[in-house]
Amino acid sequence: MLKKTLIGVLFVALLSTLLITGVNFNVTKAVDYGSSGTQVGGIIWENTTWTLENSPYIITETVQIPEGVMLTIEPGVTVTSTGVRDMFLLHGKIQAHGTVENKIIFNGGGNSIFFNVKQSKGNAFLDLDYCVIKDGVVFWHPTGYGGYGYFSLRHSEIIHVGGISYVYYPENNIYIEYNKFINSGYFSVGISNNVKVYIRYNIFLGGAHIDNWASYKEAKMIVKYNSFINLKGVVLELPSCYDSAAMSATENYWGTQDTDIIDSMIYDKKDDITCAGFIEYLPILAKPHPDTPTLPINQKINMGWNLIGLPLIPEDPSIEAVLSDILPFVESVWTFDGETKTWSSYSPGAPSDLTEMVLGRGYWIKMTEDATLTIHGRSTDEEGIEVEFFPGWNLIGLPTIPDDPSIEVVLSDILPFVESVWTYDGGTKEWSSYSPGAPSDLTEMCCGKGYWLKMNEDVTWTFEYS
Repeated sequence: MLKKTLIGVLFVALLSTLLITGVNFNVTKAVDYGSSGTQVGGIIWENTTWTLENSPYIITETVQIPEGVMLTIEPGVTVTSTGVRDMFLLHGKIQAHGTVENKIIFNGGGNSIFFNVKQSKGNAFLDLDYCVIKDGVVFWHPTGYGGYGYFSLRHSEIIHVGGISYVYYPENNIYIEYNKFINSGYFSVGISNNVKVYIRYNIFLGGAHIDNWASYKEAKMIVKYNSFINLKGVVLELPSCYDSAAMSATENYWGTQDTDIIDSMIYDKKDDITCAGFIEYLPILAKPHPDTPTLPINQKINMGWNLIGLPLIPEDPSIEAVLSDILPFVESVWTFDGETKTWSSYSPGAPSDLTEMVLGRGYWIKMTEDATLTIHGRSTDEEGIEVEFFPGWNLIGLPTIPDDPSIEVVLSDILPFVESVWTYDGGTKEWSSYSPGAPSDLTEMCCGKGYWLKMNEDVTWTFEYS
């Protein structure tokens, strides 16, 4: 809390010194520095910046941001709650732009509401990019007092935030894009005039419920290019007895092509004639959209030799970044160039000519013990992935999850040029193989494994997003 302990000349002298030296005096008006972070609470009357140097920021009472005031939060800052009901009461603006490497973390401590906009006007704005919002009650507080603020939530992770975010007639567009929602994707929306709510390019895992109870005039709610994974119950809804409710939900990935299953996750006029209409969800995506985030994929790597491919385009392709989880157990990594017929290798702590790992290549990894490799990245780019083959042996990794994993279907475009395919199981230490027209014990190909292919001529294998 702000303590007024300086008076008269001393106060004037101190203020002059702060201004001359460039110190942001506004920060001190909302914080009380502690020995293990910066305690914050109360009203911020002037534009303020929370810096990485003074992180973590510990909220001891609701931080209130009046109209016309902006709070800027630097990349890498952590904001935690001590159990206050509302972490922020927002009538002004919060800008929290992290980076891929330095996300801003909001930790609700399991019992706090993150952003309350009660009685706010239409210019109250929350701007979040590359943030982690976790362990709280509600992201955007449902309130009976009105609250016309709006927000942009992008490239962020929302984890274990189980309450419903109630969007009440915002006066500007809302963007919820490129996020990962884990047990957290709950939004109830009412909009009017020409306002749009875009819920796009998100992945929802373990829990989600999105409904629209009002879309007056030209307002639109667009739910598109999302991935709904391992969800139960109703995911999209037009509640009964709300005659202006509407939602568009085409081109999402549901983890299934079975429309009966998808219908069971949508509640609209097919289920209740008092609903305003139908949620159009066709066409559906056969695979996650390439711009939608993916969750990390865990891959078991066994002691001894393993033949793998990457299941994702890694966020950082440097070999030490890709293998960071298992690096203490890696003896060496090898790959083979089918064009030059040469090997390249990596050994921790030794000069190496293998510096990156990429989607579409196969890799031999020798381990000192079993470990789990966690790979962070995204699926194939929209323009697709091309794998070049050359006469003789080629070492590849399957760059996408096939709709049908049977080997002849996977290889159908290049099958006339294939002499044989071999792979190695690091768990059983056994080889399996396939040769066209001959008895084979290799019947399927899967993403994440490595394969030797012997080809009889040059060919390009293109994996297009569909």
